[in-house]
Amino acid sequence: YLLSHPEIHLCGSYITVINETDDILAKKRYPLSPAAVKNSMLFGNCFLHSSVLYRNQRPLEFTYDPECPYCEDYDLFYRMNKIHEMVNQPEYYTLYRVHSQNVSTQRDDKMRFHLRNIHKGILRDHSLSYTEEELDLHLNFLNANAHYFKTQQNQERLMVWLDRLSHTLMNTKGLSEQLIKFNILQRWMLICVRNGDYPL
Repeated sequence: YLLSHPEIHLCGSYITVINETDDILAKKRYPLSPAAVKNSMLFGNCFLHSSVLYRNQRPLEFTYDPECPYCEDYDLFYRMNKIHEMVNQPEYYTLYRVHSQNVSTQRDDKMRFHLRNIHKGILRDHSLSYTEEELDLHLNFLNANAHYFKTQQNQERLMVWLDRLSHTLMNTKGLSEQLIKFNILQRWMLICVRNGDYPL
């Protein structure tokens, strides 16, 4: 694919999630086109590292950030996508094995800390100012943390934040109004389903 599409810098694929005994647990699809990837990367990582092939004409152009462990793939791919076109293939080329060992609480906390920093950078890239409270709303929304939005107060705060977020992103050159709405609505509906109703 990369040989026949020189404009594409990186290519990934759909994945099949399996357990230690090779039972299929899930199949996961990712955004396909460069436009879909570019819009989706604002909300979360849409590549599995073991599925990707990418051009490496300049080996030092993109490297892992040692200050961003646990979320290094997302950070790397987001930085790549700021200047290069990236896609996924609609085929389940990759197996991703899930192990039974639970991630430690300490590592989980570190991952949340570094994800918070990544999303701070994304918001800054789009000149979107925020308070720490708004950042908490944003991160809980991205994670579809339904429990966080059980209260009427947080639901109302989320509506105000999403209005600002969508207005800013939809007026950003190179982003798609339709795809931004899709990514926001997808998480919104997941929160509603997890809460067992449609509070928003």
